[in-house]
Amino acid sequence: MRSGRAGAASEVSSLSPRGRAIIRDLTYWTGYRHLKKDFPHAFVSHAKKQYVDGVVHTQTIDSFWSLLKRSFHKASRKYLPLYVAEFQFRYNNRTNADIFGAAIAMC
Repeated sequence: MRSGRAGAASEVSSLSPRGRAIIRDLTYWTGYRHLKKDFPHAFVSHAKKQYVDGVVHTQTIDSFWSLLKRSFHKASRKYLPLYVAEFQFRYNNRTNADIFGAAIAMC
């Protein structure tokens, strides 16, 4: 995975269907701006104390990263993508009573 604006653009373009909205906080990194032609943008501005605008908010991703950072301490850079993938699976299946069956079904 590449870092910086070009890396983010590459990742977003390869992982997200065109037309999927990018919802972000204007206060932070602006590397997604140039993707506007392929991905509609919606935003809030935490710096202006705006946290929700209708259905636009960043609470879900903020919560995800907060839980992830509390779960993995001193994770090596080499294995970080694997830790994030595992945590993503567990997070997305947190209400699934048969999470083990879901994991096995992916094999």
